[in-house]
Amino acid sequence: MVRSKSSLIALVACVGFIGPADAQRSDAVWTVCVPNMPVPPFILNIPEQPERLGTAELLALAAVRASGLRGELAHLPPARCRRLLEAGEADALMVSASGANLDSLQFPRDAKGQVDPTRRLARLNLVWVSRPDSPFEWNGRELVGHAAGSILVGTRSPLLAATAPLAEFGFKVDGAAVTTPQVLRKLMAKRVDIAVVVQAELNAALEADPGLRVLHVLPRPFVSSDFHLAVRKSLPSEQRRRAEAVWAAIARLRNRPEFVAAPSASASTH
Repeated sequence: MVRSKSSLIALVACVGFIGPADAQRSDAVWTVCVPNMPVPPFILNIPEQPERLGTAELLALAAVRASGLRGELAHLPPARCRRLLEAGEADALMVSASGANLDSLQFPRDAKGQVDPTRRLARLNLVWVSRPDSPFEWNGRELVGHAAGSILVGTRSPLLAATAPLAEFGFKVDGAAVTTPQVLRKLMAKRVDIAVVVQAELNAALEADPGLRVLHVLPRPFVSSDFHLAVRKSLPSEQRRRAEAVWAAIARLRNRPEFVAAPSASASTH
């Protein structure tokens, strides 16, 4: 694919992986644009250490390489990633299969036309976290005994996988925090009533600050959201073939130990 000079210049953090078996590969480059926000351990996005990659980033590059292409990652703001994709200067986006993404992007689909979970990069489990003095019960539809509009839920922004379903359920959302530790500290300070966070990010926060382990994780998770490589809705046949090959490689590789996030510390549960 031909790209303009503006696509992958110095302001874009690009990482290409070339393995010993690459001698037979095509010279074609497949660029994955990754939102420049950390979602550890899946997306690390450490500007001062660009060689350190999360499990989803490693899997994406491995799948591209296994498809006979040369892979590179571009870490950019989500809106810029969208513009590059629409301009044909990026080949895929690493995004959640939720909200408006489902309408505007093409995801791998199964025989029934549903987004195929076997070809996901990662699954984000979003959990409810509460203070010990504020018992809540989530039954999968509501916080029992509480009107949704009366509850202020803390989460981090931008995290569409959390903010979109919270809004659909009618909760008031405080998304001012930009990291999960900030969300948890706001919860401890009683600036929000309850929080929704990514389970893996919660685990990392608890390891870094054991004082947060007094918080309670509700037994029933809020929602799960899968991260995929998504492409433009309309693609020429050759580009569509490449996308299908990458998706198939993800399905083959995703359960390898190096692409599976390890379990970590946890908060208490009710």
